Amino acid sequence: MNTPAGLGARRALLFTVSLLAGVAILVAACWLIDIPMTLAELGRIGLWGAAAFLVNILVTLAGPGLAWHLLMRAEGIPVRLWQTLASTLMGRAVNLVSPLMYFGGESVRVFHIAGACRVSKRRVLATVIVSEFQLLVGLTGCILLCTGVIAASSALAPGRVIAVALAGAGLAVFLFFVLGLFLWNAHPAVRILNLLIRCRIFPVRLSRVLDKAREMEAIVRDFFTRRLRVLILSQLASLISPAAQFLRPTLFYGLLRWSGATVALPTLSELSVFFVLSQLLFMVPTTPGGLGVYEGGLIGLFGLLSWPSHDGAAYSLLIRLDDLVFITLGAWLTVHFGMRRFLGWGRPPSAPAASLDDVEGQETSK
Repeated sequence: MNTPAGLGARRALLFTVSLLAGVAILVAACWLIDIPMTLAELGRIGLWGAAAFLVNILVTLAGPGLAWHLLMRAEGIPVRLWQTLASTLMGRAVNLVSPLMYFGGESVRVFHIAGACRVSKRRVLATVIVSEFQLLVGLTGCILLCTGVIAASSALAPGRVIAVALAGAGLAVFLFFVLGLFLWNAHPAVRILNLLIRCRIFPVRLSRVLDKAREMEAIVRDFFTRRLRVLILSQLASLISPAAQFLRPTLFYGLLRWSGATVALPTLSELSVFFVLSQLLFMVPTTPGGLGVYEGGLIGLFGLLSWPSHDGAAYSLLIRLDDLVFITLGAWLTVHFGMRRFLGWGRPPSAPAASLDDVEGQETSK
């Protein structure tokens, strides 16, 4: 029987095994690069270049964060922009240490906004689902567009182009399938919960959230069918993220040229290859934060494009330095602006805040 203690032990084991695998891959990648040349490239870029990289990554977070903020405001959640940004950074920090890489921080975001704005968690979760769906739509659209550029420029062998096109088409089919489930009111979340209940996986606990899951699905469906204006605006905002990621190699080599190095800027076809393959590679759940896999994958992509491997190592190190900033800042925000709210730390005894369950009960009674 699956108990909370048993699931916790399995998660800890999975995290440990994946972390050790990532460290092993990282050590192996170090043997393939020229470390002095890598450090020399980092020295050319300098602190200002590292700051420019940090700004680029902040832009990739700001786009989806703004999109999510628009969705929450449309849902009537009284969230402020700084709260949305803080919650986004918390989610980013969790994602960076999660074996799923792109997922894991959503629960932190839901609890934080629900506690800060005194609204039900299901309403916040609905906006998170729509926001994540839009982010995947933007990435998939850019992947398909870049695949067309790759095919037209013959930047990859025909067999690889076909494989990339099939992967992009598979993502598109998956997104259309998910969208259809909500448009046709198929209740996917409720069906999954019922399946888990029939399998005797936390049946009592899951039975209590069936009605809340139906309400959450109704909110998601409402966004896709009635709130088209805000849906379009938030989708446009989320496109900022793939655009910033697409131009990141140009920023890297532009910084090297600015420092006096004799390097060529990436072409449109090279940027397209890099964007498509990097996105497909890092969408697969691997090690915590993609440790080892991320660095090794980037070095491999640089080699595929005939870019120096030490440039790939320097590129990945710049991103990892920024990740360390996000983890530190996100952890601090989680403690001081997230965890304190839904764990009840620091509340004045004379004016205790209502719990989330109380808020949800009041909304149900209304």
